[in-house]
Amino acid sequence: KADPENNIRPDENFAREVMQLFTIGLRELNQDGSVKVNSKGEAIETYDQETITQYAAALTGWYFDTTAPDTDPGYDFACGIACFPMDITTKPMKAFDIIHQKTEKRLLRGYYIPPGQRAEEDVQIVIDSLFNHPNLAPFFSMHLIRQMVTSTPPSGYISRVSAAFNN
Repeated sequence: KADPENNIRPDENFAREVMQLFTIGLRELNQDGSVKVNSKGEAIETYDQETITQYAAALTGWYFDTTAPDTDPGYDFACGIACFPMDITTKPMKAFDIIHQKTEKRLLRGYYIPPGQRAEEDVQIVIDSLFNHPNLAPFFSMHLIRQMVTSTPPSGYISRVSAAFNN
């Protein structure tokens, strides 16, 4: 979580990658996969730096599940994966309140996270905000088609897959 006194900010890499690579992409799309443009003919970006900052804050608090039955959990949140036995990588991550940023967060399309929520609550709103974004269907559909069918899908094909995805 953020610690302004020590110039510490939530890591933005995961938030950026979730949006850019796995859900909504960099530019707004029509349902046929074509890029939306503004009045100047420039592509419209799906998010900006402030959006990344807000999503990064919402995704704080998750760490390796270092708890073991009948033991006192020793939390070393500065420790990387090299500090733990490999079997820990097969366990789901766990939310830790002590490292979750509990400030309000403003996400895309009016989604709002009130202050004081737990990490599990925040991540659900993050997922909802991205899954209900109008860019998800065409972006994800184009990705699937390019990986499984053809590298240059026609717009009609993307439209049909997007419609099926939205349905």
